[in-house]
Amino acid sequence: MMMASNPPFPLRRLQRLWNPCTPIVAKTQPCIFWPETYVLVFILILAFNSVLTLFLAQMAMPRTVHNSVPFERPAEWSGPGLSLGPLPGETALAPCPWNEGGLPGDMVNFSGKPSFDHFCVKRTLDFVRSLQHSDLRRYSQNGEDGVLLHIFDHIGSGSKFYVEFGVESGVQCNTRNLREQHGWTGVMFDGGYADPAMNLHRAFITVDNICGLFRRAVVPKKFDLLSVDIDFNDLHVLRRVLKCGYIPRVIVCEYNAQLGPYASATVPSLLSHHTWDQTNYYGASALAIARTLARFGYTLVYAERAGVNLFFIRNDELGVVNAALAEWVRMIYRPPQYGVVFNRSGHVHDKRMRAFVAV
Repeated sequence: MMMASNPPFPLRRLQRLWNPCTPIVAKTQPCIFWPETYVLVFILILAFNSVLTLFLAQMAMPRTVHNSVPFERPAEWSGPGLSLGPLPGETALAPCPWNEGGLPGDMVNFSGKPSFDHFCVKRTLDFVRSLQHSDLRRYSQNGEDGVLLHIFDHIGSGSKFYVEFGVESGVQCNTRNLREQHGWTGVMFDGGYADPAMNLHRAFITVDNICGLFRRAVVPKKFDLLSVDIDFNDLHVLRRVLKCGYIPRVIVCEYNAQLGPYASATVPSLLSHHTWDQTNYYGASALAIARTLARFGYTLVYAERAGVNLFFIRNDELGVVNAALAEWVRMIYRPPQYGVVFNRSGHVHDKRMRAFVAV
């Protein structure tokens, strides 16, 4: 009688794992469960348990984040330099609704694992990062034309009113593209030029006269864009404009990039009548301008590629947090690596859905 030949060794091991009750040598051989079979079954059970645990955990976590208690703004939270934006139900120009992430003191229900794609913070930071690709020059000295278009596409054009000083003849400046191509209006100042056709006034700008110039030109207290480029005491003049109660939504300011990113310095205010002498003694450092404007509720969002101008946006146009601080936190943040054995994403979801307090 012919005996069945044994299959090759690797094939025999596979037969043991996947079909242990099939005789390997002869049809009369009894059914045998090999040790490899128990190992495979145990691995399959563990895998199934892991998948089931993850699925049930995700199904038990709703994705919405909402306010659970009406918010009332305390009186002490209003004042110069504080920008909390409109309350829930009020009109907001910012693309991120103020009631989405919660205002300070608001009760916020994180009903499960929050989806960060729906947070105003993330959208704000993504917008700030996108400015790196927005430089475009048409009438500006460098890429300011494209950066400004990108900013106002994000926060809205508002009343389309600008103020710019230090424009020379106005042929090359930061507001010409907005005026000629996008229907903006405004006023410009320069120490050596005047042109009524473009509302360009001749005036030597100092800390002492800038607010008077604004009043004579009937500049509204709230407007959309302020561009400062006077080659010497830019920071002192800019600070005086803000102290006089003018509130531009966006500020463009020339800085002295040769001072580096770490110095917080500017030329003395006593030299308000001096002009640039073609050396590196002029203006203020990026950190000095950023620190000063932060006190008035502005966040530095971009420096154009040539290292000439900084761009600032009011915090109430960006969102509920300081974008620079939020970006720093996002760089350092680490997600939880603890919790359920097969789903290391934190502790068990709070079934009572108790509310946190927004800070």
